[in-house]
Amino acid sequence: MAEIGDIIRATLSYSHPNGSIAQNVFFWELQTAAADDDDIMDALDDWVDLSWGPEWDDFAELSVTLFNLEVDVVNGDGTVDRNIGEELQSLVGIIDGEVTSPAVAGFLQASTERAKSLGRKYVPGLPEGGVVDGILHSSFLGYLVLMAIEWLAPIPVTGGGSLVAGVLSRVLLAFLEFDGSIYTTDVPAYQRRRKPDVGS
Repeated sequence: MAEIGDIIRATLSYSHPNGSIAQNVFFWELQTAAADDDDIMDALDDWVDLSWGPEWDDFAELSVTLFNLEVDVVNGDGTVDRNIGEELQSLVGIIDGEVTSPAVAGFLQASTERAKSLGRKYVPGLPEGGVVDGILHSSFLGYLVLMAIEWLAPIPVTGGGSLVAGVLSRVLLAFLEFDGSIYTTDVPAYQRRRKPDVGS
């Protein structure tokens, strides 16, 4: 059972055709009401299937797959309190063509009231055709904006709870809720993924 104020972490894993694995790590705080772990898992599975996933696969090349969702309750210092569950996914990009290098990604950034505490997402799966003269085509920038909207929207949980998006501050050892502002860019991002199980 998750209590009001619990910090929920979800890790989405994506496979790239050259064997690389990319990850996006999300944080939410449970607000309004306590919730069964199973209901939180169901809510996040639905969020992947119906919200983040459909916007991501419009953005991604068809050789890239979002294949796994893992959900944990974490402490303020980022250590895992307990695992809630894991769910296999099978969302595939829909853009035909060649995919860019695994390190090339779309970029999203969300702000909190603390200027240095930002949430960042490097969105994998960008196709080569989505980049023209080093700039993202406007339609791909639009997909990133739609993903940002889905990222920031509260996620309802059965029983009246709500998962509110934010970032875990390793300085304050606390969850900070996003203030609703988002930044993205038409310049492709580049992220070298050096550590296993570390995503953004």
